[in-house]
Amino acid sequence: MSSLAFEGTLNNVTKFRRLIEAIKELVKEVNMEVTDSGLVIQAMDSSHVALVSADIKAEGFSMFNCEKKVTLGINLDNLIKIMKLAGDTDSVTMKVSEDADKLYLYFENSSKFFP
Repeated sequence: MSSLAFEGTLNNVTKFRRLIEAIKELVKEVNMEVTDSGLVIQAMDSSHVALVSADIKAEGFSMFNCEKKVTLGINLDNLIKIMKLAGDTDSVTMKVSEDADKLYLYFENSSKFFP
């Protein structure tokens, strides 16, 4: 992977998944903008009546590093399919390549299973 423009970890994937599912009820695609202050999701519905805006401050991430401002167009149907693979106790690390054409999602479960 080339160098990263953004890397951030959310410890509670359930809250992020619920946020995305709620936004998906109004719009199918959003712009996700990441700056050194946090992550902002914005979109307008097809009839131009409702504006969806969600802001996750950098302090809301357990780890946050943004080297440069990036904007990604995200299809929410596809993102939800991926987010449903994560368990309720998983954390998600988001990484964006420097050329801002790829969003990498890494899920991690801290539970330990012993026989």
